[in-house]
Amino acid sequence: MVMKTKIVIFVMAIALLFLSAYAINLKKDLDSKISFIETEYVEENGTYVNINRDKEIKDLKNENKVLYDSLAKLGNMDNIQTVIEYRYIKKYKTDTVFINTNDTAGYNVFHYFNNTDTLNYSLTLCSKDEPKWYLMEYKLSDKFTIINRNENGINQTTITPSGGGTIEETTVFNKSRKEKFLDKFSIGAQVGVGYGLTSNKIDAYFGVGLSYKLK
Repeated sequence: MVMKTKIVIFVMAIALLFLSAYAINLKKDLDSKISFIETEYVEENGTYVNINRDKEIKDLKNENKVLYDSLAKLGNMDNIQTVIEYRYIKKYKTDTVFINTNDTAGYNVFHYFNNTDTLNYSLTLCSKDEPKWYLMEYKLSDKFTIINRNENGINQTTITPSGGGTIEETTVFNKSRKEKFLDKFSIGAQVGVGYGLTSNKIDAYFGVGLSYKLK
């Protein structure tokens, strides 16, 4: 009868430890989500900075469904670690170029433009007659440095273009590196000191046991 009582107490103690660990883990998750506010800003040198927390892939679906759907088409989203989508805008405007002429009367201004998702251009000509054709070449060459720093589930993601320009309409996703609650439990060989249920005394032991990772 005494042994059964000890076994019941032991099982209850294990259950209590399990529930306590789960409550502490849940509180940490809630505190981090409540206290953290994602922010973004641009530094003086043009570097875009995004402060974000680790997320699950389902969070990306809520934040940017179009991006999520495009990734889903690739299959096996479980191995995705980081996703960064942004729009890069760089504007270039020339000075007005005047052609030497003494006759300024009777000139007309002709404006040509084309806007797409990737390139916008505007061409303004001053001429007596409408031009029959025009040719404009545009080449954009730039290099981007993307750095992500992670500390305790909080990320600092920076995007630095080499040639200036503006970073906007940004989506940053970093997969959670935090172990799930059950993943923190492990079974293995153990050496330690504890209280023996049969010997009724503190003694050293060696055996197989269940452990929980606190950090």
